[in-house]
Amino acid sequence: MLQCSGLVFDQAILYRRKRFLHLSLKINGNNRMQVLVYNKS
Repeated sequence: MLQCSGLVFDQAILYRRKRFLHLSLKINGNNRMQVLVYNKS
């Protein structure tokens, strides 16, 4: 869903347990559009 939104980002890290989404953006250079999910209990 995030990747189809058209939003440009470098990394998106979803912390499932905390229900928190961290987005980062590079001002210089290419944004990787990388999505990571953190599931540690």
